[in-house]
Amino acid sequence: MVIQYCIHTGVPRDHITVIELTIDPIVKIRGWYHRSKRQAEQNGITMEETCKGYLKWEGDELTEDKYVKAVMATIPEGGTLDVGYEDCPIAKKVDVSGRDITHCDNVDKALELTRSDDWTYESICAKVLPCKLHLCVTSLCVMRCCHHTPLF
Repeated sequence: MVIQYCIHTGVPRDHITVIELTIDPIVKIRGWYHRSKRQAEQNGITMEETCKGYLKWEGDELTEDKYVKAVMATIPEGGTLDVGYEDCPIAKKVDVSGRDITHCDNVDKALELTRSDDWTYESICAKVLPCKLHLCVTSLCVMRCCHHTPLF
């Protein structure tokens, strides 16, 4: 739908590259653990209380490794974490499992981009400020709500 809209507005099809971000399931689950733990603490409960319901967790401290094993145990054999997700056959697959500049390198490679060698993950973090994004479905454009500027 977005590609069709871009073409409709005059963007040549050969100027459009679709990338599909992939991530190692263990890396993904480890990220979930830290996010869930932070959210539990912000709500004044423990990680163990949070996971009683959906992971059926009973017992001692729920460490990151125990959380990973518990989540992996919920996935049916031959199943995936990405339930309801369909691969995009025209997309270039890009691994973003690295929690460092390598995932930016992988995106650059897929998009055939080059950048300065002095660009580092740390320099990006120092410059990038969080900005709440909204998807405007009616006009098919992603908007930066703090500036109301279309991203594409």
